[in-house]
Amino acid sequence: MLYQYLTHRDNLHYIEGLHLLFLLQRLVNEAPLLPADGDGTLQAPWRFREAAQWMHCASKLTGVDDQYLVVGGRLLKKDKSRYISDQGPAWYSRVEAATSGNNLNGNANAIFGPPAAPPPPGMSAVPRPPVSPGFWELQSTAPNKAFGGNAPKYREVAENIVEPGRNLPENTENSRAAGLLQLHRPISSWAMATKQPALLRAMRAFLKNESALLLAPKTSSNVANYSRMQTMLPVLTAAMFLAEPSRNLRAFPVNLMLLDMASRGTYTLDQIVWHPYDLRIPGRQPYFDEEVEAVNIQGPVAARRQMAGVRKIEDMHLVGGVMPASPTKGGDLGKLKPSIPKNKGKLPQFAQFDYIHRKEISVLARWCQTMEPGTWRASGAIPQGATAVGWGDVVYQPRKNAHFYDELLRLQSKISSRTRSLDSM
Repeated sequence: MLYQYLTHRDNLHYIEGLHLLFLLQRLVNEAPLLPADGDGTLQAPWRFREAAQWMHCASKLTGVDDQYLVVGGRLLKKDKSRYISDQGPAWYSRVEAATSGNNLNGNANAIFGPPAAPPPPGMSAVPRPPVSPGFWELQSTAPNKAFGGNAPKYREVAENIVEPGRNLPENTENSRAAGLLQLHRPISSWAMATKQPALLRAMRAFLKNESALLLAPKTSSNVANYSRMQTMLPVLTAAMFLAEPSRNLRAFPVNLMLLDMASRGTYTLDQIVWHPYDLRIPGRQPYFDEEVEAVNIQGPVAARRQMAGVRKIEDMHLVGGVMPASPTKGGDLGKLKPSIPKNKGKLPQFAQFDYIHRKEISVLARWCQTMEPGTWRASGAIPQGATAVGWGDVVYQPRKNAHFYDELLRLQSKISSRTRSLDSM
């Protein structure tokens, strides 16, 4: 269901979903922006710690040149089409760039720096990690990069999430391929390591440039550096929070809202990325043909992208996942933004209201219900006889005598926080 309204608990008043989207646009326009660390080159890739840095970079991103960022210990490339691909471990790629492809076999100085000065009398030197012949070339080969070093489609990402064997390198060979300097013991509970809470915690850590230990402290020694073992998740993080916001800046808070709801079990990460009925999983029974009639999937498959029932699996790319940007051309179709005056004036309008905007409203309404479950309810229809809350009181500072003044202020405050903070809400 696509939620298009927010109904008050009295069931007599509601908020138009479009007005919520206008509010979100105003708050995105007012959100602070800060430069990221680095300049986006291979020698100084971007690193992000705050929402303001992600949004600033997204707002300035161009499609002219290849640019680079580090997420979760991986060097990622943003290409001319604003697609994200994995380039291997960040530490190796930095060495590769600095040496212009020179043979680094056995050259520990290149990554660990020059040998330290002799230790003081009576103290032993810190041992240097060994570098085996052929190790350096191993890091840059396509099989050791997420999706072979190519920019994945969202359906491929969802399939990796659903199948844990693809999601994290479990065996010794894959661990080495992922860039581990030293091999670790097998994870004691692989099922635990690949569950959604661990993935969501890691994505939050990636957004803040924090260390992302996968398991609880008592077992974390099994995965000393989660970021070096994970290759797919940094790509998804950068796609959701840099590439998509570069097309439509509203995507940044909207995708944080999706992480909030996934943490509560409202959605799973794979559902956010792609529709479960369109995943190619070996051994899984396809959902189409007879069964699709029963589930009645709706999408923009009629003329001029009007809504209709989806009857062919070939059309599921127009539906995508819960994430508004996930369908084909979702970012480009959603990038239109209304002009929001700083003060109340004429009601803003979209030049062309699309299915992607409906998806944005649906996420926003569902998140508002999640944040204020006793006050607001996301709904797909207007309750009979209900009255709309004035758009000016929704989009701007509500009037003192407005219906639900306190509730509206609280809702606006929470949406504003979602544009400014990376913390879970």
